[in-house]
Amino acid sequence: MIDYLLDNFDWLLICMSIAAVVVFVCLFFVDAGYGKFYTRRWGPSVGNRLGWMLMELPVFVLMLVLYIHWEMPPEAPLYYPSGLQPPPLNRGGTPADFGLQPPPLNRGGTELSQAGRWSPVPLVFLILFELHYFQRSLVFPFLLRGKNRMPLAIVLLGVVFNCLNAFMQAGWLFCLSKSVTPYPYTVGWLLTPQFIVGTLLFFAGMGINLHSDHVIRQLRQPGDTRHYLPSRGLYRYVTSANYFGELVEWCGFALLTWSWSGVVFALWTFANLAPRAYRIHKCYQADFPEQMAAHPRKRMIPYVWTVLPLLLVAIYFLTIVFTPYLSFVRITRRYCPAGSVLMSISVS
Repeated sequence: MIDYLLDNFDWLLICMSIAAVVVFVCLFFVDAGYGKFYTRRWGPSVGNRLGWMLMELPVFVLMLVLYIHWEMPPEAPLYYPSGLQPPPLNRGGTPADFGLQPPPLNRGGTELSQAGRWSPVPLVFLILFELHYFQRSLVFPFLLRGKNRMPLAIVLLGVVFNCLNAFMQAGWLFCLSKSVTPYPYTVGWLLTPQFIVGTLLFFAGMGINLHSDHVIRQLRQPGDTRHYLPSRGLYRYVTSANYFGELVEWCGFALLTWSWSGVVFALWTFANLAPRAYRIHKCYQADFPEQMAAHPRKRMIPYVWTVLPLLLVAIYFLTIVFTPYLSFVRITRRYCPAGSVLMSISVS
């Protein structure tokens, strides 16, 4: 099954993108029954804490397992940055005796061979990805207040998507990217503009998300079940600041990995959260009409008509300027024929 998905990775991305569009449309008509919209019509349920752990922990574990399986074979020697020599070995041996020679240089950096080698860049990707899901599965559930429930159906749907997403991210970052020549994720990747900007966006989104969740938790005192209109932080500008933070976070991840799999995940994040943000906005308008009229707010993205054009221009600029350096066209043509058509149009 795994080999089949890897052989048809581009179609996996296309199918996941189509599914995201379908989910986006459906969620305007059907509320995902957790949190504010919990209802017993979704069937058996579990406590919120257990539900979040069951839903988010599998992706945390699976991503780590796939990294170990694909990125760290037992025979893999360690790569050293350009210009550095491996440290001397004890037991009377030299680096050459153990097959540890500095790899050839390419474009001023270290060029990795395509198999049996280790690079620190995928490990950085793993740490960033796992950082989010560690908080989501092992910290966030224990910060929840109240005794809300989560339908088991929602938990199972979340597990299915999370596992597919783990395979989608790991499949490219830890496996398929190794067959691209030149290998994109050398140590020099950590100094590229898209990695630096994407990492800043990732941590900015994470900070927004964590702070917004904190604001929501502070609205109620123990035992209080009423709903309140949050008005601190970015909640002064949008009614779903926590969703905005998560969207920024995964847009940053897509940028720092410069991968179609990251783009599809960001698309899914928007498709899942935007309709829910729309419904939350409608609820706040109904429950707090005077406050919403006095201080109008967007649904999820503040200053949307200013931010969106700037974002599109920035992505286009990065694509045109850095595509030759990143070998992005070759990567796209190899693993996503449909995407290569778009890239060829933009570059020409």
